[in-house]
Order: sequence, then structure tokens, then C-alpha cells
Amino acid sequence: MENTVGIFTLCYDEIQAIHFAYQSFRSYHSDSPIYLNTESDLNYDFLHKYFDNIHIENVEDTQSGLFKFKPGDHILEENRSKNKKAVKHLLFRLKKAFSFLKTDYVLMHCPDTLIRGEIKIHNNHSLLGSRVNNYFFKEVNDVILKYGGVEISAFGAVPAIFKVEKFLECLKIFESSSMLDELCDVFYAVYSHDIIIPIIFALGGEVEQYNPDITECTRNHDWLRSKHPILHQFRSFYPKRKLKYGSE
Repeated sequence: MENTVGIFTLCYDEIQAIHFAYQSFRSYHSDSPIYLNTESDLNYDFLHKYFDNIHIENVEDTQSGLFKFKPGDHILEENRSKNKKAVKHLLFRLKKAFSFLKTDYVLMHCPDTLIRGEIKIHNNHSLLGSRVNNYFFKEVNDVILKYGGVEISAFGAVPAIFKVEKFLECLKIFESSSMLDELCDVFYAVYSHDIIIPIIFALGGEVEQYNPDITECTRNHDWLRSKHPILHQFRSFYPKRKLKYGSE
């Protein structure tokens, strides 16, 4: 039986980018469900006119300000608290999304992700990503190993495609421990999707596997003509703004 895939989107004010991305996605996956959370006060409800099987919800802004964090900023209690809050809200939203999506796999869709072909689950891996960064962070790996997980050697889970059943299994381990506190004590960007998702899977002995279907605009100068069905860093329809996100 073929695996089913749904989309979870966390966005801010990228309305045109989201609309264009969903049009492209649905041209290849006409029946796949979509779950959208926006941390802005903008109204995305107009998307209901164009797409069925879609959930749209305005949620609390937990990301603004986090993108300016840099190594060492985690030593401030205020920053650790913001980091922790963003992670908790993300995981809560994901669990809500799973109940709506009811799919085997979920694609963590960012506003600069464009699906322009069929999504494939290679070898039924539990977590797929670009693994574009050929390193990880020793202080984070030390915490993972302390809690019985496996070491991460590379990461790039943007966009991540992951198996819901396995994620929930690993998440139970994560949420039954004090691991989040320890992670936020040693690292400034635990909130980032391409950090926290691989960490949770590592607790269950799963590491991110390379997804050959992903390419990025800044790394592939021929991205427009390439055949990769998943494109990251596509921002042609982003709003003009000075800040990366929200009111940071």
C-alpha cells in the first residue's frame, strides 16, 4: 500500500508564497490534506475557496526574535525560556495536525518550500532530509547520547518528511524526560525545525536519511531547470520586508 503524505505549514505573512506553493503541491497531490498555522494576525481563510481538506489556524507568535539568536545567547534565561516555549508550541501543534491529517507521513512545509513533483518516500525511511550540513553540534549530541539516543553526524531536515508513527514513538521518550531543559541550556537554536526534529528521531535510534529529491536555490544555480520535485529557498513570492520573521 502506498504511503500517504500530508503537509504541515508554519508561516507568518507569506500569503502569496503559501498560495502559490499550495497550488503547485495540489497539482501533484490533489487529495493530500494541508494543515496551516500562521503566527501572524493575517487572515488566510481565503485559501478555503481554492483548496479543500485544509485546516487554517492563527496561533501565538513564538518565533519572532528567535532568528537573531546566535551561539552563546542561550546563557541568558530569557532566551532559554523563549527557545523552550517555541519547541513546546511546535510539538503541540504537530500533534494537533496529525489528528487532522491522518497520513502516514508529514512534510514540514516552510513558506520557501515548493513542491513541483511527486513526493516519494525512499526506502520507507522514517526521516528524510537534505543532510546538506555535514556536521552537528557536540554539546547537543552529548545530551542525546545521555538519554540513550544515537549521534547525529549531518542534518538538513528542511523540508523534513517523516513517519508520524515513529515520530510519536520517539516523542514519548522526549516528553517523558527533562531533555528539553538540558538542550536549551547548551544550545541557542533548539527551536529550529531542522534541529529539533532530528533530535527527537535520534532518541529512537533513527537518523535523518538523504533525500535525493530536494534541491536549494542558493546551492543549485540550475534549480529552475532541474528535475528535483522539492525546492527549498524559493522566495519569489515573499513579501518585501526588512525582518526575516514577524517583529524580531
